[in-house]
Amino acid sequence: MGPLLAGKNARFAHDALIKSASLASLVNALIDAGLYRDEAMAMLTTWRASYFGSPGLRVFWIVPRAFTDLTLPLEINPLPFHLQRVLVGRTEILTPAMEARLKLESSLPEAQQQLLRSRYRLPYLERLKQLQSSSQ
Repeated sequence: MGPLLAGKNARFAHDALIKSASLASLVNALIDAGLYRDEAMAMLTTWRASYFGSPGLRVFWIVPRAFTDLTLPLEINPLPFHLQRVLVGRTEILTPAMEARLKLESSLPEAQQQLLRSRYRLPYLERLKQLQSSSQ
């Protein structure tokens, strides 16, 4: 797959993503956290369109088990012999290129505002408001 230059966007076929080093390391991290390989692959496949097939820069991490248990308590009766919980955190990073795109889209007719109609509409609008107030 190779490096992606700053300010550039790329789209990759899902098979190419799974074979990439970065995605392979995410699969391995999920396995190390306790998932079976099939579970890790299923999780990544679920995210195919929303995380790997849409524009943006994302950072993923495995949430520590103690935090998961504290934040999302779980009671099961009878107790299983083994319980493995893996929670993945994700942060969307708005690069300067994405911020420029947000500014541009805000001046377009609503039908052409791809980012501002996405599931991240509210945080994008909040960031756009911050950008507009800081440029005044």
